[in-house]
Amino acid sequence: MQGLINKARKHRALIIDLRNNRGGAEETLMYMLGGIFDHEVKIGDKVMRSDREPLIAKPLHSSFPAKLVVLIDSTSMSAAELFSRVVQLEKRGIVMGDQSAGRVMRAKRYQHKLFESAVYYGVSVADG
Repeated sequence: MQGLINKARKHRALIIDLRNNRGGAEETLMYMLGGIFDHEVKIGDKVMRSDREPLIAKPLHSSFPAKLVVLIDSTSMSAAELFSRVVQLEKRGIVMGDQSAGRVMRAKRYQHKLFESAVYYGVSVADG
């Protein structure tokens, strides 16, 4: 991600296309937001079964200061929705497109191996 932010810093504007993006890792979301903000940004509250804690993106030492446009559509989910909403609420850039899917959730991924063969599979279990 730092390499992409460094490339973007050479330009006067950046368009991030999150259309048809089903989300991604929480760490990637926090890193992306830290790369475009020069201050700490509260993404929201991480609500789990027995716990609630704020989710805060900390700025990187070299953020992207130029203009920002984020594209979303009705299939933008999870981390893509959070990214675009934080950009919109903080007035950091312009968010364009359809209303997003409204499917933000947090999950843990468990990877398994079937028998002793090379059949691998994974299960994602929502926990927040």
